[in-house]
Amino acid sequence: MLPMWLIGLILPLIVWVGTKVIHFGPIPKVVFDMWYAPFPISTWITTGTITGIILMLICAAVATLIWYPFFKTYEKQELEKELQQTN
Repeated sequence: MLPMWLIGLILPLIVWVGTKVIHFGPIPKVVFDMWYAPFPISTWITTGTITGIILMLICAAVATLIWYPFFKTYEKQELEKELQQTN
């Protein structure tokens, strides 16, 4: 639950800074109803700029960095369980 809280606070902050403070990526001006389209495609259609895609990739990278230690801890716990079951 901790990584979800962190992502819920950090990613909106990154998007706010990237769109409002430094004006790196534009705020989408088009309503895009195809919610099932992959993010790079929908980001390109709604913003029309490469900077919007770069901002989306920055958010994806930060989310990956936040989740990675939790996945590694879980993997370690599962490997230890597996080793105990085989012995």
